[in-house]
Amino acid sequence: MFTKCIPITYHCGDQVTVSTVLIAWGNQQRDLNSFCLPNNLTCSDFNPKCFSEVVPAVEAPLIGNFTNAPSCQGTNPFQTVAYSGTATGGTGPYTYDWDLDGNGTFEILNQPTPTHLYTSTTAVSVTMRVTDSSNPAKTDLQTHSIVPGVCMVLPVTLSRFEVNEKERKAVLTWETTQERDNAYFLVEYSLDGKSFEALGRVEGHTTAESVHAYTFIHETPPVGTTYYRLRQTDLDGHFTYSKIKSVIIRTNGKVSFQPNPVSDLLRLSGLEKGAKVCISTPTGYLRSVSALLKTGTFAARTDRLPGVNRDHSPTFW
Repeated sequence: MFTKCIPITYHCGDQVTVSTVLIAWGNQQRDLNSFCLPNNLTCSDFNPKCFSEVVPAVEAPLIGNFTNAPSCQGTNPFQTVAYSGTATGGTGPYTYDWDLDGNGTFEILNQPTPTHLYTSTTAVSVTMRVTDSSNPAKTDLQTHSIVPGVCMVLPVTLSRFEVNEKERKAVLTWETTQERDNAYFLVEYSLDGKSFEALGRVEGHTTAESVHAYTFIHETPPVGTTYYRLRQTDLDGHFTYSKIKSVIIRTNGKVSFQPNPVSDLLRLSGLEKGAKVCISTPTGYLRSVSALLKTGTFAARTDRLPGVNRDHSPTFW
């Protein structure tokens, strides 16, 4: 005859730890009544009709798990995935082995946080095997399907682009931190920041991961503000533009007259953009021209100005 002395209440899924088991037996229920009284759960009163044993602690089962974090690295067109393994239960410490390409072989051993560079978007069954330190050792396998994504890799990473004036020349300098299928840079310039013309070409380094520096010098830029940009062109013909940079080229304080003396056509050079040219005649006529010059030069027919003839040359200031 068996009597359960202490009721145990639990719900489905609860973990119950039993530390001690006491078993008593007799011919009648009354033989066990005193045993089932509180604080009287010993075998001393019922020996030899009682059995007691300490139950060893039950070890939690070994369960492994892993997470993945995809990212884009360098010029690889597909994602690099970083994995991180964890485990509960069993006896630590744990070791982690990995099959990251789905071929059934654990190529990476005893590494909790491996990474793998993929070369396509094909789904891969990634398996982690975790092993604990108990004797005998326990293992657990976890498998997840991973689909590497596509990385949008810029053909060229332009880290710096500057334009500076040096000795009345425009010096363009720029740097790249990586290049992929980079054919060349086309240097373009503009006088209004809208309409650009090609100025020169600088060859690229095709594909590179290191820093590369470039320089281009505009030997004879016009006086005033000039705008520059780079058109980076790939091997397949695709191109992208850089940001627009500008530089101001000032005159050296010298304005040339051609011819001198002048009879019918005056040419002035060395003027800055927006300079005013004033022409006066012996009769007192004054002509003011606000010249938005593109080339730093100004030309006017002096023989057509009122009050000017070949015997009375005009005065310019």
